[in-house]
Amino acid sequence: MAARDLHPALRPRVLPIHLLGVVAVAVAVGLGNWQLDAWQAHRDLAAAEVVERDPVPLSDLLEPGGSFPAADAGAPVEVAGTWVPDQTFFVDDRVVDGVDGFWVVTPIAPDGGDGTLLPLVRGWTPSLDAVPADPTGRAEVVAWLQPGEGTGAADPDATDRVLPQVRLADVVRLLDTRIYDGYAVVDATGEAGAAPVNGGADGLEAVDPDQVPSPGFGTGLRNLLYAIEWWIFASFAAFVWWRFVRDEVERARAADEVARSESSQEESVPSAP
Repeated sequence: MAARDLHPALRPRVLPIHLLGVVAVAVAVGLGNWQLDAWQAHRDLAAAEVVERDPVPLSDLLEPGGSFPAADAGAPVEVAGTWVPDQTFFVDDRVVDGVDGFWVVTPIAPDGGDGTLLPLVRGWTPSLDAVPADPTGRAEVVAWLQPGEGTGAADPDATDRVLPQVRLADVVRLLDTRIYDGYAVVDATGEAGAAPVNGGADGLEAVDPDQVPSPGFGTGLRNLLYAIEWWIFASFAAFVWWRFVRDEVERARAADEVARSESSQEESVPSAP
């Protein structure tokens, strides 16, 4: 098959353009993805550093009426106060080792909190039939500080004490009192600090921090910008590739048209007698 019988975009003259375009786009996209992975790695490292901090008193990071410190999500805090019995509630759809169950959450009145309550996730249970009694009295625990959840899940029954998420507005409605702008997950194993005193986790399975800490916006920002820059370059390379191919196809079609016209004229000229 002759080259002119091929589609203009598939002729040998155009193949180097295709090769250059494919390589340029693939390299730019690959470098963009690499920079995105580096951005995520920086953020994961920053998150791990927050979780591994030495515990500090709750009041150092969050006070009654204060806003949740986003940069300290997941940080371990020392909480000392008094359990508020008969105010326990549950959060469903919490899966541990493939088993669907419930978080058991009991509020505590931290020292110096002026009666403001902090919801504490004591642990996990596979069934509400096996929940131990509410703790009472004094407690000293280390817990991972968490912002309220906002998954958008609707509460199918507002009259029970089971919530679909730790949405602070729902918790306020349920407890009918002031709460901190966040909640905490009790470190029942002593991983983040000293073993809890009356930590309320007896008979429950320990819960790890549910929400990954949120690093500051600037963490790894340079890598994210580099990723966006490479993807823009990939888009530009794809556009240039398309323009070159389009122009070459138009030139080839114009040349083919001229050749056909000349051939037709030669065939229409009568031969000499």
